[in-house]
Amino acid sequence: MSRQHKSPNNSNLVTVVVLTPDGEHTVLPLRLQAGIPVVSMRIGAVRLDAQIDSGGGGLTLPESYVEHLKFVSDLVEFENGKSLSTLFAIRAATLEADDLLAQNVMKDGLALIEAIKACPHSFTPLDIMRETVLSVAKHTVTHHRTRQVIEISQRSASAMQAHMSRLIEVEASVAAPFAERIEGSPKDELESRLLAAPTLSAMNIAILSWYRGDSHELVAAVEQVFSRLARIVCDQTGRGLRNSLDLRG
Repeated sequence: MSRQHKSPNNSNLVTVVVLTPDGEHTVLPLRLQAGIPVVSMRIGAVRLDAQIDSGGGGLTLPESYVEHLKFVSDLVEFENGKSLSTLFAIRAATLEADDLLAQNVMKDGLALIEAIKACPHSFTPLDIMRETVLSVAKHTVTHHRTRQVIEISQRSASAMQAHMSRLIEVEASVAAPFAERIEGSPKDELESRLLAAPTLSAMNIAILSWYRGDSHELVAAVEQVFSRLARIVCDQTGRGLRNSLDLRG
């Protein structure tokens, strides 16, 4: 709900917006503490009260919080601070965003693993990939943070870096249930990796397609991704077969 108010001389227009609490998903509670605006927030597993300062240069935290947070860069000396009685060093680093992204990737990875294990043994590898991505996509589209996570990764290079680093970890985990379904030596990771990597890629491409509005429904985006993937594979297979026949002729 919003209300607009004009100043007495009609030179300024002030809009008052009333936000509805949503369990701290997108709206954070704010209060005044000794006249200073304070917002309660969570960074990773750390909950804290932060003062809002228009003159600040980022998020400033006591050193005691450092060991509980994850960073994508090393802490380096940024400048010196001064209190009434002491001088102290201020160090800076980039937070891993961005921990929200990391948590989201790990959750999707676990969901993919469970979906792979649940597929019937009669399924072909491509059937497993498609069914797995569809299953996770149906859950992802209803999650309130899906769009928020994508927006963060699109805006922040460090967030995207954190996202990609987690994907590498998840790929190894997703490859494991694929390996269990493949006949042959369990020590040969090549085939299971070749299935895990495109599974993750197909899911990410489908989610981005849905986010951009290319497909109104995420399930439709998944179907489109696998339809095109199948066509590419069939085209390449057919072309290779024709080349082989040409060589023999």
